[in-house]
Amino acid sequence: MNVEVRPATPDDLSGVLGVFLGCWRESYRGILPASAIDAMTDERTEALWRRVLADPVGEVLVAEADGEVV
Repeated sequence: MNVEVRPATPDDLSGVLGVFLGCWRESYRGILPASAIDAMTDERTEALWRRVLADPVGEVLVAEADGEVV
């Protein structure tokens, strides 16, 4: 598997959402209250990452393997 790290673009939104939500829901379960985990809905997450990926200040990097954000 060849992995490339590169700057994220708005086109990476779907992949970023999948990785973020998977990590959020798995990593913080048992650490944060369930209500905090559940409050990060798909819709809220998408709104958050749309703003982040469109913001020219700062940089978000993604790892891509076989054309998929991982």
